[in-house]
Amino acid sequence: MTSRHFALVEFACKCGRPDCDALKEPVQNLVDRLDSLRDRYGEPIVITSGLRCAVWNAHEKGEADSGHLDGTEVDIACPNSLARYQLLGAIFADGLFHRLGVGNMFLHLGVSTRLPSPRVWTYYPGTKRSNSP
Repeated sequence: MTSRHFALVEFACKCGRPDCDALKEPVQNLVDRLDSLRDRYGEPIVITSGLRCAVWNAHEKGEADSGHLDGTEVDIACPNSLARYQLLGAIFADGLFHRLGVGNMFLHLGVSTRLPSPRVWTYYPGTKRSNSP
């Protein structure tokens, strides 16, 4: 993995298990797009959830076919409405990600080609998250 702004450790599974079987690197296309987003945004971007093993994905209540499992999707910190506005503006202006989840304090960004896209969904309470058509 090569990146101008991110270290491999930022993508590592957070399960902490010695026998974690998560992938060791995200796909390069995802990293390239994150670098482009960082360039356009002009501020540091914090990856809050990158690669996941099946155990950690279940712990995080991720979808069984989550892009976190195959290195095509990440969550990034989005601490306030201004950051959300700026990040979403950059994402849509450049068409960087075709899978986008919007949470209260994070954005889920994906480039998976095996999951339905383009898609935008929310994680807000009372909404049903759906990746289906």
